[in-house]
Amino acid sequence: MAATRRLAAILADDVAGYSRLMGADEEGTLERLNALRHELVDLKIAEHHGRIVKTTGDGVLVEFASVLNTVRCAVETQRAMLDHEADAAVGRQVEREQVANLDARDLVMRGWAWWYRRMSPANRREAQHAFERALEADRHSVEAKIGLATILVSNITDGWSSDAQRELVWAEDLLLEALERDPNRSMAHYAMAMVRRSQERLAESKMEFEAAIALDRNNARAYFNFGLTLVFLGQPEAAIAHIEKALRLNPYDPNSANFYWSLGMCHLLLDDPDRAIEFLTKARAVNPRGYYVHMSLAGAFGLKGNLEEAQAALGAALALKPEINSLARLRTYAWMNNPAYWALREKTVDIGLRWAGFPDE
Repeated sequence: MAATRRLAAILADDVAGYSRLMGADEEGTLERLNALRHELVDLKIAEHHGRIVKTTGDGVLVEFASVLNTVRCAVETQRAMLDHEADAAVGRQVEREQVANLDARDLVMRGWAWWYRRMSPANRREAQHAFERALEADRHSVEAKIGLATILVSNITDGWSSDAQRELVWAEDLLLEALERDPNRSMAHYAMAMVRRSQERLAESKMEFEAAIALDRNNARAYFNFGLTLVFLGQPEAAIAHIEKALRLNPYDPNSANFYWSLGMCHLLLDDPDRAIEFLTKARAVNPRGYYVHMSLAGAFGLKGNLEEAQAALGAALALKPEINSLARLRTYAWMNNPAYWALREKTVDIGLRWAGFPDE
């Protein structure tokens, strides 16, 4: 009986670097290989009328009736594999970015949590560290830039900055980048308002606070600092409503002592020492560590003629902040140099401080 002969084309297909992949992750490699076989390779073989003759650990032998089908199957399989790898690479990159972004968002939330605690150098350091780590995880994070800038400029205004000029430039740069990406962030405008006030650009500070409040009507600290900017513009009467709004929005703010202090200062500048002492006493009860509260109380008691209490308050202020030992030293804060503000002080607070024994120089 004569033997039947037929021509066939054989395709041998295997995985490059199979031994290395198995050594690195045997279970994962086998899982991915089986998935590729079922989702891609087997479909291409069937599409071109091939028949699997033999399978090996990392490949297959496939018989085709024609060379043309063999070549087409090999080319299309290779092309599909490249597309698959490209898609997988994009997926892995997206996954890595999502993880990074999740890390950044978590760190940003931690930063804000530290920021909203009671004011202290230690809490500010924790907040700054969290925001800096968030930027390391995601250098494009708008929220991290806003947070870090807020800490930097707040430290400057509170006298806790080790290099005020450098950090003021840094804060401004961060905020310009953030606002370019997203101009509708209330806290970005809040922080920029603080920057402008530190630069003695009070009119621009006022405009930035107005923008911050327009974007978030519940931003208590924006209302409070807007009021302070109005005070430094020489408008304490206009400031009162904004500071009272801050207190209504957040009566339990850990830093509510600042709200009471600023209201006390408004009434003191309006030559109402009795009302000023009422608010300043509340501020002292909430935060006895604020040198500026004791300093303002000294001015209020001095203006009323209560010299013993004025001297005691002045002594407490100097014990907390010995470097602020004269009216001239007070004026080193740039935003306090506005003539309208200083004129009000000269008629009220500073008279009381001089009566308490506070020198000009």
